Order: sequence, then C-alpha cells, then structure tokens
Amino acid sequence: MKHRKGRPCLAEGMSILTHEIEEVAEAIKLRILSRKGTWEVHAGTDGRIFMDDADCPRHAKGLPDAWLVGTYTNKAHIEVIEEDLCERRMELLQARRAE
Repeated sequence: MKHRKGRPCLAEGMSILTHEIEEVAEAIKLRILSRKGTWEVHAGTDGRIFMDDADCPRHAKGLPDAWLVGTYTNKAHIEVIEEDLCERRMELLQARRAE
C-alpha cells in the first residue's frame, strides 16, 4: 500500500492504549516495508501513533522528544517494534496513574 507524501498511513491514528500492540506493530512494519528509508515512530500522550520519514519529517519538528518510540528501517524486526511500543505504553499508563 503506497501513500503519497503527506497522507497518513494505516498506523497513524491507531493508539497503543486502545489497539493491540501486535496490530499496531504490524501496521507500522507494513508502512516501513512499503517505503524506503528510515522511519521515526512517535506515540502521543493519548497513545496515538505518528510516523515520519526521518529524512523529511512532517510531524517530528513539533513533537516532544519524549514521544519518540523508535527509529526503524525495513530491516527492523516486528518484535523490536512491539517491545518499544510496550515500553511506551507502560510509560503512558504510569503517567496516568501518577495524575
């Protein structure tokens, strides 16, 4: 599935708080495989996913560094993406409990 520059991908809009981590990681991996380059994956405070081409970011300029989940290429293993998403989910859940 190819997307024109600037169009959101399937993973964008998904939330690591409301969707299964495996489902989100698979959508991220498919997006990475469909395009060349290095991708930055961010998760906002609401768990919503944003993806950016690391060489030509759309979102990253305005996103806090703390939102960065990881940077991946097409060689990234889905298990690594899942682990990083789980770690970010735990950070978000801990922050909610602390409020």
